[in-house]
Formats: sequence, C-alpha cells, structure tokens
Amino acid sequence: HDAGPRIVVGVLGAFSAATAALAQERRAQRAYLDNRTKAERLRAAAFAYLAELPPFSGADRQAKLAQAVADVAQGKEPE
Repeated sequence: HDAGPRIVVGVLGAFSAATAALAQERRAQRAYLDNRTKAERLRAAAFAYLAELPPFSGADRQAKLAQAVADVAQGKEPE
C-alpha cells in the first residue's frame, strides 16, 4: 500500500486548517480595529459635547450628539 496519497492528503489538510485559522484571526482583528475606531470617535464626540465645541454648541446640541452617535454606529464619520 502506497503511503504517498495519505501524506499528500495530510499535508493539504494541515495547510487548509492553518489557512482557515489565519482567516478567522484576521476577521477578529478587523472587528477589533473597527470597534476601536468607533469607540475613539464616540469618545471624541463626547468630549466635544461636554466642552460645547462645534458642532455641539447651541440649542440643538443634544440632537447633534444623537446624530453623531447614530453615524458612528453605522460606521460613518460623525458630521
């Protein structure tokens, strides 16, 4: 019985598993970076709101903060 095909199948299986693990790790890293970006945008908006800096100055500052939070949640840069 020839062991060659079994070795090839084993090597391909190990390569496939390593590739899948790497792809999963990259997806997790991308999700982490996206969430960190959102957190930093929210943090910046919160400090600008507390300091009453533009665009969070004036009577409608709460509405502008709510819109900024909604923008960040959708992955957009707050206006």
